[in-house]
Amino acid sequence: MSPSFQAHAPFPSISRPPELAGLSTYALVDPYFGEYPDSGLDVSASTSFSGLARSRSDAWEGRFVQVAESTEPLIDPRRLPYLVYLEGAEDPLLARMIDAAFQEHQAVLTGQFAGIYRVGTLIETSLPPKLLMQRLERMWECTPGIGTVHYVRVADRRVVEALAELVGQESFSRWLGPIARWHILARDFSWKTFRGAVDETTFPEEDCYARHRRLESQALVDTELVLSRESRRCFVGGLQAVSRALTIWQQHGHVPEAGMLARAWQGVKAAAKHGLESPADQAVFAYCWVRHADCAAHPSVAEALRRYRAGEQGFAEAWTELVLELHAPANASSVNSPDSQPFTGFVAPT
Repeated sequence: MSPSFQAHAPFPSISRPPELAGLSTYALVDPYFGEYPDSGLDVSASTSFSGLARSRSDAWEGRFVQVAESTEPLIDPRRLPYLVYLEGAEDPLLARMIDAAFQEHQAVLTGQFAGIYRVGTLIETSLPPKLLMQRLERMWECTPGIGTVHYVRVADRRVVEALAELVGQESFSRWLGPIARWHILARDFSWKTFRGAVDETTFPEEDCYARHRRLESQALVDTELVLSRESRRCFVGGLQAVSRALTIWQQHGHVPEAGMLARAWQGVKAAAKHGLESPADQAVFAYCWVRHADCAAHPSVAEALRRYRAGEQGFAEAWTELVLELHAPANASSVNSPDSQPFTGFVAPT
């Protein structure tokens, strides 16, 4: 059965913070596409880690900022995520960041932009910030059993949401390790909380030093994401395809529904079985799959597959026709092509 939808589905007017556990709380900020617009920050001239951290601290009202300090980063270190310390649930900066994350989602729904997300991830842990950042650095340097190191954009909440769905709770929890809570503002405007395998909130009462020593001993172990053989096959391109498929849905003004992420992944795997290899092709097929299970039997999709196999037309080139046929929104022609959407998955090492 096709999922129900209504044009411009209602979304909350106010986004509340997630339930915090009372641990040290950090916002994870993603400057991959540039610094947060309202900060007025320009780090292009920064030549040191300390200078970069100082500039960002000034932009975030003097809050402590931890930047990645790897001597061999996969990408320009100025584009790597960084941590901003928050002073608990009542911190006014937390409220503003949550509002900004909410506005990022809302802008996609209202067709204002294709989706550049910089905020919307909160981390709770008692790990020292430098050690936490080292953990994150190992997490985003990913080798998913394919022989090549890739940079995974862990600060993009859509990527984390899709990854968690792909690998399952146990594997994802192990990947978080000693990070007690990882909160994201999900596509449906709800907060999702993922718990690490080493949850310090469950430690028995013991002296503070012993608790921290126990936690820090786990900081840099089990940082590799464990994937099944099937998941490895669709990991890199599939992550982009899933994100693009759901962004098409959002650009029509619809909030993703329960189970839609799982259906998108099913669509990506089905696309591969039909010989579709590029993320753009898989995104269009996954979108069709979300709308109609076993969409390959639909006459328009079957014809697009036939033209693709015959070399007459790329599958993604038929996307406007397919979206109109399967969804029939008033603004289908104005939705950005899957090829034009901001990159939301992986970046090859540079």
